[in-house]
Amino acid sequence: MSKTPDLLSCGHSLDQLSDYLAAGKQPADPYIDACAECQAALHALEQLNTLTRELVDHDSQAQSEEDTDWLGSIFSNIAFEARAGRDIPLHAEPVEAEADPEDELSQTEGSVIALIRAVGDELDGAMIGRCRLIGELADPGSAVIVDVRVTALWGPPLRALADELRLKIRETLEQHTQLKISAIDISIVDILHETNQGVGD
Repeated sequence: MSKTPDLLSCGHSLDQLSDYLAAGKQPADPYIDACAECQAALHALEQLNTLTRELVDHDSQAQSEEDTDWLGSIFSNIAFEARAGRDIPLHAEPVEAEADPEDELSQTEGSVIALIRAVGDELDGAMIGRCRLIGELADPGSAVIVDVRVTALWGPPLRALADELRLKIRETLEQHTQLKISAIDISIVDILHETNQGVGD
């Protein structure tokens, strides 16, 4: 049975998670709080709310067609990327003791995308709108391309922003995965203006 675009593998929808977030995560839902997919989606929704608050506060043209398209694009990717996705096998270094063939380590595609999103969250002036891992993830040593679409806040030089993000993504993936990254393609597809900058300074 195919899943609707905003439905996670665990059965929760983005509408449910948005309501949970809007209620301050109260009353606490033990399942949502323990579900990796729900937590990844909630984190993405929190980051989206932070950036889009500027758009809602615009004095004029608050919801232009381009803004609406951008919001829809971001929202449509959250559920997709929060799902576990493909398994990525991890290969431990040889050890003296015999390993149990049943004990095969792996990480999920969703967890790797969450790592990449976390890098974007730590970088001022950028939000990752879509992220895809292109390649045969189950094949050790197969080249993988990281394709990232970014919304940038007006201000920092875009080339420098992209270079910094690319470097930080590569460092993170080298530290936490065994993927063979052949390229990290970063496309800056939207630029937002922080209209409230300087207010109260």
